[in-house]
Amino acid sequence: MRLDMHRLPNARFDFHPPILGGGEFVAAFDERPEVAAFQAFLASDTWANEKAKVTEGGGWVSANSGLDVENLATDFDKLASSVLGDPSSVIRFDASDLMPGEVGAGTFWTEMVNWIASDKSDQDVLDSIEASWPSS
Repeated sequence: MRLDMHRLPNARFDFHPPILGGGEFVAAFDERPEVAAFQAFLASDTWANEKAKVTEGGGWVSANSGLDVENLATDFDKLASSVLGDPSSVIRFDASDLMPGEVGAGTFWTEMVNWIASDKSDQDVLDSIEASWPSS
């Protein structure tokens, strides 16, 4: 796959390159002390390190500053975690998680890859994504 930076809209790389990411957020729906304690645990370096140790095969990273990257399963995960934890990194989320599954995890994802990795036109990519939205 080639990455053609000139095709990215409004791409400026005179700073640290932007990173597209996804993640989990801890939300509470009650103000009980045990809920707050559980939230604090999920935000802790203890949880991040234990989670890293039990995630076999890789695919899990954290930007938690207390994470020992040596606990991560793969070199790629270690690199990803160090980039995510770098204060100069610019991390952005796409909107795919808010889209219906067949769009966000389907055509949006594949067409964005096609747009960057091939010569597929902007309009063809947008048309493919738009056509995949459920009608109701």
